[in-house]
Amino acid sequence: MKPGDLIFVEGVYNNPRSRRQKYDIVHVEVFLGGTTGEQTVGARSQKGVISIHDSYKYTSTKYEITRFHFRSIEPWLCGELIPLHPEHWLQRDAFVSGVVGVDNKRSIFNDACSEEGDEGSGCEDIEKENSV
Repeated sequence: MKPGDLIFVEGVYNNPRSRRQKYDIVHVEVFLGGTTGEQTVGARSQKGVISIHDSYKYTSTKYEITRFHFRSIEPWLCGELIPLHPEHWLQRDAFVSGVVGVDNKRSIFNDACSEEGDEGSGCEDIEKENSV
């Protein structure tokens, strides 16, 4: 792992009413390494408030962690990314150009995006970018 790489947390929500996430990925943090060699930065305790954590290992009150997935961003930065689930990824250039991800309505994982694009959801920009 290098600073900037991603740690995806797979888990199961404790509340049965919580919507299951794709591939059960419930959280993601950025690896820092730091003095402990396991430091990360992420928003664990309060939505939108990030902190530096001494380790990627933790216990959540909202979900049971079942697995950690460590992914380097190096292949993505070099344009060599081969996604594990290509059905959920848009063209790399759409993400780089800033079309995707800014306001969560344009997430590559947003179920609201349909084949035609949903009016007013931001999905129509994604569909236009994909069709170019």
